[in-house]
Amino acid sequence: MSNVSFRNTDFVNNPIGNDRPIYGNEYIGPTPTPSPSQPYNCSDCSEWDITNTGTTEPLIVRYTQCNTTYTRLDITLNSSGDTESVCVCDNLLNPNANIEIIQGEGTLEKQFVACLPPPTPTPTPSPTPAFCVEYVVENEYPFPNGAVYYGCCDTEQTNHLVSPGTSYTFCAREIVQLGALTLVSSGASATCNSEIPCPSPTPTPTPSITPTITPSPTNCNCLQYDVYNSSTESQDTIGWLDCNYNSQEQTLNPETYLNICACAGSVDSRGGISTITNVGSCGITPTPSVTPTYTPTPSPTPYAYRYEVSNCDDALDVRIFWSDDFYAIGKVVKGYNDVDKCFEIVGSSTLPPTDEVANSYISCGSCPR
Repeated sequence: MSNVSFRNTDFVNNPIGNDRPIYGNEYIGPTPTPSPSQPYNCSDCSEWDITNTGTTEPLIVRYTQCNTTYTRLDITLNSSGDTESVCVCDNLLNPNANIEIIQGEGTLEKQFVACLPPPTPTPTPSPTPAFCVEYVVENEYPFPNGAVYYGCCDTEQTNHLVSPGTSYTFCAREIVQLGALTLVSSGASATCNSEIPCPSPTPTPTPSITPTITPSPTNCNCLQYDVYNSSTESQDTIGWLDCNYNSQEQTLNPETYLNICACAGSVDSRGGISTITNVGSCGITPTPSVTPTYTPTPSPTPYAYRYEVSNCDDALDVRIFWSDDFYAIGKVVKGYNDVDKCFEIVGSSTLPPTDEVANSYISCGSCPR
């Protein structure tokens, strides 16, 4: 039975002096109001069993719900013998303070069994309007520098290499890093604001599995890609098909860039941590991969690929090699004229070549000399 005070009487005087009959048991005291400063945590809750033992009127019980706002709820058991279990916020200083009988007769029994509060619904976030800013950056250094940013409506980072001595204008909602680039100006512009509000994303269809088809080299759309490993500690492996449909692979160190020419859509981050950005046409016309026939006399015909190479043992020894095969930047090659020297490919070239690539190697360390 509850230890709350009750009075059983025939009549009680109301505030204006008229008597009114009272039937059954009536709660006499004031209704307690919980204070937000009560010394307990409503994340600790216990189960209570409520039973209606009366015969003349419904049983009404008021209790503090198990949540952080100390919500008070009333539960009604209409018939004698009705039972109900509720999850009540614990008060270690006064175990009965958070549950009481308001009307009728009944029993309140604490089961000393922990119960969980009702789940708090997760509010649906409202869309935040995009704000787009136009940035102008300049590369004052003699080597490429990268701008990493989120475009106005993009969910993935864009990585753009700015050539030495040039400027780059772009629209962005967030700058990730500018490296050694100089920020010339930033501000609102009509061009950038025309990109917002951003369109709703189109659901991505579930891809179907299709047999792998070996493409013909004549179908390769040769594009230039900037690849950036944004990790601060992990290496990544980058794989791609060069413009002759030869499979290539290279390790990319943390926070470094790789610039390659590849068939459209073939560049892959094996570790899933690098960002891949298409920066336009590569300017290399792919030809079918053919085993070259060495001719001592320089051929007057156009060269398929021309490379600027640097001596692995003498950085000042820079030469121009050519080959019918495509090699990625970072590959190490030997020429026919200096078979005891190894050269690392540092870029493409339009200058006349002085030697032809004879062999290729993974690194300077693996090149015999």
